[in-house]
Amino acid sequence: MRLPFPLASSSLLLILAGMVALVPVSSAQTEQPQAPAEGSRPGSILELPAKARFDVHLVDAIELAGGDARQDDIMLAPVADAQGRSALPHYCVMVGDAKRDGDRLRLTTQTVTCVEAEGGDSHIFSGELVAGAYAPDGQFGLEACTEDRCELSTEAVFQLELTNPLSIEQMANPSAEINAKRRAEGPTAKPDDTSE
Repeated sequence: MRLPFPLASSSLLLILAGMVALVPVSSAQTEQPQAPAEGSRPGSILELPAKARFDVHLVDAIELAGGDARQDDIMLAPVADAQGRSALPHYCVMVGDAKRDGDRLRLTTQTVTCVEAEGGDSHIFSGELVAGAYAPDGQFGLEACTEDRCELSTEAVFQLELTNPLSIEQMANPSAEINAKRRAEGPTAKPDDTSE
């Protein structure tokens, strides 16, 4: 498994989560081209069925110690497979929480924001994504806890399973609309200089 962008680029993910700016594609390129996401997007809708599973990793490590049993506002990002494919667009951030349950760390998500680049345009999807993290043994929750603490690094790859179907309509993007209008109109001809 390989990550779709460097772990150090957490500022990019914060921008996605806050929707305060578009992601510049050139700042998040990997060495190899990424394949399209597997999620169906007919009519500019990001869709995945309930029970769909896909690989993710943490943007920032989790450490619960002492009396801490919960951490809110954790961020996760999708992980591409060896062919560069993922269930979600490659520039996504999911926000949720982590809670200790015995020897397991239970991670759930509530929202997702994605920016998908196509040519010179960016398509933005932001909405509800209800999912839970599952361990390789198929059980809900990750085996990441000892008697006194729970730890999960950014390098750990695990699966999220959708609790509900995912269906998010593309958000309006004025920049993309302007670019599309310019392409439709074609290059603007310069007026001839007839002055003597």
